[in-house]
Amino acid sequence: MRIISNKNIYFSERKERQCPPFSHSEWIKFAIFALIVRPKKKKLQMSKHITEEQRYAISMILQIPMSKKAIAEAIGVDKSTVYREIKRNCDARSGSYSMELAQRKADRRKQQKHRKEVLTPAMRKRIIKLLKKGFSPEQIVAWSRLEGIALASHETTV
Repeated sequence: MRIISNKNIYFSERKERQCPPFSHSEWIKFAIFALIVRPKKKKLQMSKHITEEQRYAISMILQIPMSKKAIAEAIGVDKSTVYREIKRNCDARSGSYSMELAQRKADRRKQQKHRKEVLTPAMRKRIIKLLKKGFSPEQIVAWSRLEGIALASHETTV
């Protein structure tokens, strides 16, 4: 067990070692690190998305000169996730990471996510009629694009 005070470090009450007092900024860094860092033996997060709280932790820890690996351990994700999060969501002009900007970018990407459109009953009837007339699936998809109807492809839709 290690207890840290302003002047002494105690290792299991067997040894006592004098060390120079920490500066105020070093104590703040230590306190933030101690509050956020989790034990290494905990399993990594299994969900695929970073939460708003994790983005906040990343933005706070980035103000302290710490490695991306230490940040990953602190929030419970893999280090590649932290690198990817910072790369995707930092400010393009300044290169700095802001939790608010990162969350806005992530929300925007989530909204823009492409989803396949479901065929309406009317579209389905029209496609069946065209198939009965002898049109190929490729021709039906090309026709639908000319009409402004977005079909994924002839392999998945028709």
